[in-house]
Amino acid sequence: MIEPISEWSHRLLFWVLLLSGVGFFARTLFKRFHQIVRGRRPENRFDHLGLRIKRLFGTGIGQDRLPANGYLYSGILHLFIFCSFAVLLADTASFMLNGLLASVGLSARISLPLLYEHLADGARLLCLVGVAMAYINRLIIRPKHLPLTKDGLITLTFIACHMLFELGEKSFAFALAPNESASWFASALGSHLPASERAALLLWWGHLICLLSFLCFIPFSKHFHVFTAPVNLICADLSPRGCLRKLELDEAEDEREGEEEIHFGAKQMEDLSWKQILDAFSCAQCGRCTDVCPAARAGAPLKPFDLIKTLRRRAQTDDPSDFFDEKDSLISKEALWSCTTCRACMEVCAVRNEHVPLLMDLRRYQTLTLGEVGPGAANALKQMERKSNPWGLSKRDRESWLGDAPRWDHAKPQDFLLFLGCNAAFDEHGQKSARALMKIFDACGVSYGVLGSSERCCGETARRLGDEYLFQNMASALIDEFKKQSVTRVITACPHCFNTFKDEYPTLGAEFEVIHSSEFLLNLLHQKKLQLRSAQPESQMRAVYHDPCYLGRYHDLYDPARELLDACPDVIRVEAMHARRRAFCCGGGGGQMWMENKQRPNRQRYAELAQTGAEAIVVHCGFCATQLGDASAASENSLPVKDLAEILAERLAVQTEPEETRNV
Repeated sequence: MIEPISEWSHRLLFWVLLLSGVGFFARTLFKRFHQIVRGRRPENRFDHLGLRIKRLFGTGIGQDRLPANGYLYSGILHLFIFCSFAVLLADTASFMLNGLLASVGLSARISLPLLYEHLADGARLLCLVGVAMAYINRLIIRPKHLPLTKDGLITLTFIACHMLFELGEKSFAFALAPNESASWFASALGSHLPASERAALLLWWGHLICLLSFLCFIPFSKHFHVFTAPVNLICADLSPRGCLRKLELDEAEDEREGEEEIHFGAKQMEDLSWKQILDAFSCAQCGRCTDVCPAARAGAPLKPFDLIKTLRRRAQTDDPSDFFDEKDSLISKEALWSCTTCRACMEVCAVRNEHVPLLMDLRRYQTLTLGEVGPGAANALKQMERKSNPWGLSKRDRESWLGDAPRWDHAKPQDFLLFLGCNAAFDEHGQKSARALMKIFDACGVSYGVLGSSERCCGETARRLGDEYLFQNMASALIDEFKKQSVTRVITACPHCFNTFKDEYPTLGAEFEVIHSSEFLLNLLHQKKLQLRSAQPESQMRAVYHDPCYLGRYHDLYDPARELLDACPDVIRVEAMHARRRAFCCGGGGGQMWMENKQRPNRQRYAELAQTGAEAIVVHCGFCATQLGDASAASENSLPVKDLAEILAERLAVQTEPEETRNV
């Protein structure tokens, strides 16, 4: 066994290197901690610890998000490196402990089991394979979403050097003193190396310097996520995916009475929570969030990765300026108002960063404090405030097209309230879809009613446009209306209304059950109350289903619509390249329905759906129907965009039953 610390000068050098490296790292770590807790907005992320630790094992240790979502190659190389480091933790600890023991003159040494040494050799080689794959990915393959940075290359070089120093050190140690307790690779390589004590000593000291240098470099690099990502995963949001944080407007105003300027939302670093800043330090800089962003793909200036990267830079430099400072803004206004809130960025993030809530906090500042909203959105908010719908139409128009549809009777309530929503009330295609849904309900004997002119907008658009005040007022009014009408169970076809009712209204005191129409229709099918036949005998139609973001990624409702389409004898369902969790957004969410952004994802999504060879595009969302319908009209190869309810209504095998048999 070599003795790298045998003289007092070696001991002095060891302690100088150790104290300098560890001291510098500790000082930087302390500084990073203060930069993270600069976010003053309180946030409790330590409840339900059992569930949080389970998530850490799934995403952090199990790495379940890395090879998923179409990133197999980069996921595998990261798994190689991660698993190798996990195995080699004990080896690194024994290396440092043996150095400490030798530095104080003790001859005792810590030896690890031979089985572990064999495993460690395999881990080092696997890590080198992962590093080689990473170099190829960055320098040769060069995917668009992955930024080529000095930071990334330096990190890979440190990892490679660390592995090579370890392998070389152990191999030369075997060459100097062959023994049966040596690992398989060290003995195989060492048997062909010269017995050079000088080389062994240089490799040992090189290993130490590399390890301590890497430790000092980590807090300034993307590799800092090794320390912050586990905390970030444990502290990930456990609230429903579709629920934005409720802004306590009255409390916030009281707390800030003494301030010169009262503002809401995120204006500066102190307005964020510590978790939002931790997100920035946990980012692995893989670029996947921007790669899947529909706005970015459509050419909009929004790049979620740039937002997180800029937030980290400002946190690291203790930048005191406002987020919308003209000289150095956190994000441009054009980029801010391009977000569709589709959640694709959050779904693909391996460390569970929360981009959408951050963007919404920035929007709240723009809307509530500055009175500035996205292009065209001001009129929608104004109409919602005046007419309780973004179209600005009279509430009488909610009633005029309903005909003999059963009205809700609060004195003798039906089993379900069918909440139609603004799209069905004021949009021609939405009305057609709603009629089809009611036709199915009548045929299946469902006991339901509609509110007609008493129905109000749920306020979802106002919240996504940053107007929390208007949202809370509209939501409270609708909740009061439901209580007045004795509503306990609601069915809605609109994914945005569904999400708002299910995830957001409970924070405002709502107590009613909400069911999406696709789930309800599937239940009718399973009960054999919904019976389907071919619309045109001896002919078949190829159809592709488009997943709405607020139904799919927000609520994991991917299968009901597909099962219903598969139950149609004459429908052949095909899948788009991006489907289910990876589905591409239509571009209508996040208030985009009412904005005048030129870079919309709808045409790209329509082109992808058309490439499947489908004869019809099936949707089950009013926003998706509008966006894809517009794209179809502008396309040379125009395909019909039909609602799921229309497809089913055309294939009903059972006609409407008498009123008295309506029941589920």
